[in-house]
Amino acid sequence: MAGNQARDVASEKSAVTLSAYDTAYLEDPRIAFVQVSHNGSPASTLGGTRVLASRALTYDWNIAPGDTVVLETARANLPFSVVGIAENEPEPALVIHRDTYRELWNDPTIWFAHVALEPGTDLEEARREILRRLGRKYRLRVRTRGELVEYFAGQARQAFSLQYVLEVMVLVLVLVGIGDTLASGVVERTRELGMLRAVGMSRRQLFGMVTLEGLAIGSLGVVLAVVAGVGLGVFWVEEQFPRVMGWKLDLHVPWRVVGGIAVVTMALCLLGSLLPALRAARLSVPEALRNE
Repeated sequence: MAGNQARDVASEKSAVTLSAYDTAYLEDPRIAFVQVSHNGSPASTLGGTRVLASRALTYDWNIAPGDTVVLETARANLPFSVVGIAENEPEPALVIHRDTYRELWNDPTIWFAHVALEPGTDLEEARREILRRLGRKYRLRVRTRGELVEYFAGQARQAFSLQYVLEVMVLVLVLVGIGDTLASGVVERTRELGMLRAVGMSRRQLFGMVTLEGLAIGSLGVVLAVVAGVGLGVFWVEEQFPRVMGWKLDLHVPWRVVGGIAVVTMALCLLGSLLPALRAARLSVPEALRNE
């Protein structure tokens, strides 16, 4: 088992999150999470006043291995040496060994306990036993690593749930915008459309022409949206998130979702062009040619 505690501490620059880990959390491959961008193991690197800086913190504070930061401890303000970069730490933070943290901040508590089961151990039975012995006293929640990842993913999905409302609003605006644009175009080109009817264009052909204009506008919008969306996604995943948050993410473009939205957009463009197309097809040639 390995413990993990975190707290915000004052420093010479600003408040910073201090993440304290036991040795097993840093070295045991069954539960190890922190990856360090230098030679040597994290546990042997940490200890005393040696700390790791998360990638996000190196950008925020403009620091690098070899620099020193001064932290306010329960005893006094002490200098700590940055000896490496914690690549997997998801927030601007300093990583410290929990023995040092417990000694300097007088805090023996933990907020995460990471447990590795021996081969052959029944997961559900171990979960029930932990809850039976410690659950009520410490109000524990026992999750596997996969369940924990899914929990955080659910929180992220909940945070972006408003996005779906915005998508509906955008699609409604597409419908209204296409209809308004084509209707204005039909009114402004009344004489031109009347001349086309006078030289032999049928109502069906005129209807199809206006409808195709709506689809052409929609197609151009979809192409621009896909190019801009993928470009922004690459920028945020490859550049912005690593620099701002210290996160390394894999780029995943949901092409099925993109295709579905493209189809819905084109359908709305077609729907929005129907009334202007009907208006154009029903134009009276004499009245259209008298229009100035």
